[in-house]
Amino acid sequence: MIQARVTRRLCVNEECERRTFSGRRSDLMAPFARRTTRMAGIVRLFGHAAAGRPSERLMARLGMPVGHTTILRHVKRGARGGLATLRVAGIDDWAWKKGATYGTMIVDLE
Repeated sequence: MIQARVTRRLCVNEECERRTFSGRRSDLMAPFARRTTRMAGIVRLFGHAAAGRPSERLMARLGMPVGHTTILRHVKRGARGGLATLRVAGIDDWAWKKGATYGTMIVDLE
């Protein structure tokens, strides 16, 4: 739970749908975010260090329950909060059975 003081303003336009507006704390949370920037950074670090499901189990033990898909989404989003830019890619193909089950893996080599 976070308690923060923000400024609150009333709209003087009577046709406006919203009557009150509050100031944003961009240092604390991004707009419409479900977790703080600090928590998002922790999720991203765990995702880089231990991947999805192991990070999910570890974070649940630490009292920060986050799903593995959320962890991977934060890793994909990159350090700046936007989509990560891929500059150097490594590509590998493999097959479990000859010609039947195959896959391609693309890895950021930086």
